[in-house]
Amino acid sequence: MPKLNIIIPVYNAELHLKKCIESLIHQNYTNWNAILIDDGSTDRSGEICDEYALKDYRIKVIHKENGGVSSARNAGLDVANGDWIVFVDSDDWCEPDYLAAFFDIDSTPTVEDIVLQGRKNEINGNITSTTILKNAIYENIAEGVLTNNLLTFGAPYCKLYSNRLIRKYNIRFPENYSYGEDTTFFFKILSHVERMLTTDTSCYHYVDSEDNSLSKKDHDFEPLKDFLLDSMTLVKAIDSKFNMDGALINAYIPNYKNLLLRSIANMYRLRYPADKIVACFSVIKKELLSLLIDDKSLITIVLRLCPVHILNMIFNIIMKIRR
Repeated sequence: MPKLNIIIPVYNAELHLKKCIESLIHQNYTNWNAILIDDGSTDRSGEICDEYALKDYRIKVIHKENGGVSSARNAGLDVANGDWIVFVDSDDWCEPDYLAAFFDIDSTPTVEDIVLQGRKNEINGNITSTTILKNAIYENIAEGVLTNNLLTFGAPYCKLYSNRLIRKYNIRFPENYSYGEDTTFFFKILSHVERMLTTDTSCYHYVDSEDNSLSKKDHDFEPLKDFLLDSMTLVKAIDSKFNMDGALINAYIPNYKNLLLRSIANMYRLRYPADKIVACFSVIKKELLSLLIDDKSLITIVLRLCPVHILNMIFNIIMKIRR
């Protein structure tokens, strides 16, 4: 029975943390140890972590200054010593077969593989939707991504990662941006694995919380730009490695453009001064549009052809209308 490390970043999660930890303690797969990283919590989260560490020898706690979720996950990776790694968010919880399901598949995973399962989305205790993957083994990783719609499933949970592969390529979560860092980590892993194993089991409960969701907040332009550049570069590399002739890139372009438009909208929501907005549009035209050379959509053409001052006028009017 291979040993698993469960990495759980914790920040001000006292309302949900006990349920999360209890769900791990009651896993049917028992050869694991949990690494709880208290990322400078200001509530009782750190105390709760310590209480459980005293109750169960498999639970370890790291207390650190607040550095963000990527910093916390990386701190867990730095001390992980198991064969495999899974991530769990502190406000989520897992059914008893969550860990076992990664190994209850048609092929025994090797250190060059990644294993994925689906998830249940939960709001106020009710299941609102369930993501179900295929029961399959993919040697063409890009094909597996497209078949299971994984370009929008970049979160670190619901995935079994090889610790040896992570250490071999020194893969870490980027700490220079707070949106999409988990997707970047996932794409980096995909660029190195030899096989992708997917199961139709969905034992992870993602608890949707308005106040905890980074994806719903307005992020600054600079970190979004960094994520866009990193993610498209990785998608292009995976597409090329598996001879997809642009199929993976084309599937990712809608996500890329949506986030590009969101980064523009955020500049106005965050009330950037005009000179900063113009500078951001210059970066968009020079760096971000260069990754959309073959895209002929109207928005891309407008961004490419209009001068930056005209773009500022156009989007300023659009955002005022939307308000």
